Amino acid sequence: MTDRFKLGVLAAGAVASLGALAPTLATASPPQGVSATKAHGSASAAAHGSASASTHRGGSAAGHGSGSGGRSGSGPGPAALPCPSIALSQPFLAWGDKGEYALLRGEDPDNFDGSGWKLNGGARVMDVRLDDGGTGQVLDLPAGASVVSPAICVSPAYPKARTLVRDLAGSQGVHIYVSFYKNGAWGRSFSNGMVKGLHGNWAASVPIMIHAASLKSLTPARFTLVAGGSRSEYQLYNFYVDPRLIK
Repeated sequence: MTDRFKLGVLAAGAVASLGALAPTLATASPPQGVSATKAHGSASAAAHGSASASTHRGGSAAGHGSGSGGRSGSGPGPAALPCPSIALSQPFLAWGDKGEYALLRGEDPDNFDGSGWKLNGGARVMDVRLDDGGTGQVLDLPAGASVVSPAICVSPAYPKARTLVRDLAGSQGVHIYVSFYKNGAWGRSFSNGMVKGLHGNWAASVPIMIHAASLKSLTPARFTLVAGGSRSEYQLYNFYVDPRLIK
């Protein structure tokens, strides 16, 4: 056997050994949110729907599945993954937040009708007095209640979400989770922390980070909201996702 032949055999064996190695994946623990700290004044938002291309980004995707807070969703995902344009507005300017936000399906500015949301454990839509003194529909979450939102397409350019919330009873707040639809299935749910109001008054929540930094393209996401505490009740409306931040 020649030296050249021996070297060829050794090289082939090394390539085969390398090919048998499998990569491992590591998942970082998501950061925790904190409670809202600023009372809500009046905030106006343009109605979502058709608008010029300069104020639109890829957005909502049809379909949603069932799931519970903090657990992987096993419900069906969107049959197709379209990401049509969505209207943007700046509803939190009163808090120095210049982010352009988009409403999820089942919402209009200052009105939560719940279309496409999955309500569980006593969650309901009801008419109440809003922060600006008008009347509109909001999401009511008594103790043990949870909801799963419709899907909306997000990307690394969609860093956060935000909502208006108040506490009617309890102080544990509403816990927020997000999951992403990849490879034909909903993945595990990541905790986004908690939002709460100010002693029964409407408040703008702190920004809710949605863990989209690892996404490589527009990806359907859905949110699960869970009422904390055993003797609690919370209400919220104007749940927005922020596709980008205006400096």
